[in-house]
Amino acid sequence: MRVLFINPPCFSYLRYGKDLGKLGPTTEPLGLAYLAASVREWANEEAEVLDAEALRLSTDDIVRHVVAGKYDLVGVAMLTPLYLHSVKTFEAIKKALPHIPTVVGGAHATIMAEETLQANNTIDYAVVGEGEETIVDLVAVIKGNKKVEEVPGLVYRNGVEIVRNPDRKVIMDVDSIPWPARDSLPMEHYRPTVSYYRRLPSYFVMAARGCPYRCHFCSQVIGKQTRIHSSERIIAEMEFLYSKYGAKEIVIEGDTLTYNKRKTMELCEEIIKSKLHKKLAWVASTRVNCVDEELLRVMKEAGCWQLSFGVESGVQRLVDHINKKISLEQVERVFKMAHRIGIETRAFFMLGLPTESYEDSLQTIAFAKRLKTYWAQFTVTIPYPGTALFEM
Repeated sequence: MRVLFINPPCFSYLRYGKDLGKLGPTTEPLGLAYLAASVREWANEEAEVLDAEALRLSTDDIVRHVVAGKYDLVGVAMLTPLYLHSVKTFEAIKKALPHIPTVVGGAHATIMAEETLQANNTIDYAVVGEGEETIVDLVAVIKGNKKVEEVPGLVYRNGVEIVRNPDRKVIMDVDSIPWPARDSLPMEHYRPTVSYYRRLPSYFVMAARGCPYRCHFCSQVIGKQTRIHSSERIIAEMEFLYSKYGAKEIVIEGDTLTYNKRKTMELCEEIIKSKLHKKLAWVASTRVNCVDEELLRVMKEAGCWQLSFGVESGVQRLVDHINKKISLEQVERVFKMAHRIGIETRAFFMLGLPTESYEDSLQTIAFAKRLKTYWAQFTVTIPYPGTALFEM
């Protein structure tokens, strides 16, 4: 059996505009690479990823690839901003191959699974939440070895009816998940956004899943319980990217890397012990209430040169309104501390929050300037489905 996972074409200039598109990232679709690896290792079937964005493929190019590959199941990623691109991809594939089974996954498909299938008859299945175990079960369904109603985390068609099976529990032992199938990705085409690296190549390593916080702008589609990879797993992937693909830097990805101080200290100490910090520099993202001076100093010694923080607003009333659970005093203290230790900072801000006035926006910009952060990124607030912000 052959399975293909597609990252639909949504190029940087479409997301950021003609000028800023040059600065936008093209990053590895690790979610799809994890699915491909799971099908290979847990289902013992062939699987690969087609990254149409990185390869600059048109919809016609994708269809030609699918037809030539003679696949038995095709999946397409769907985030809310990618919705129309994903739908267009499904429609083109079904037009060429009407009987091929299709499956959608990703944040939008998780939050609005039934609505997505109801609106698009070219999609047969939707995977809700983490997909590694569900996609393996779906492969068994396609092969006739499992009943579709027995698969947790799956939404599917039964004639004209859309059926939602019970949700699947999250994978607690994240080390049990196979390494992402990076051999199926065009690794030479990837780079983070320009503020995330000093030297290329720079690649992503997933260190943790889930976040215990309840910010109103986040949908938390992969669970609220933080599950962290072992230091051994993270370091092994970093070493692999260094030796196999010549990585000079790593983006250690996780909603809140430093939520568990003990584990982060352990990771940094193991990086230093293995001398990996002499080969690779790295960056990460976290929260101002999840770091202290001791941790920042160890992270700096282990090769961390930048930390990104979600500040969101320079108005405490708005920070509280979106349930961020931090104070602006904490923000200023942590930014000064990081700069003193030698770690650069990157701050994310949202403009146009509910009840925000023009004067509030100016206050946020002034606060960003006062922080003396190395990078400040301002984005217009968009209430995505599945968030508390969407329901306001």
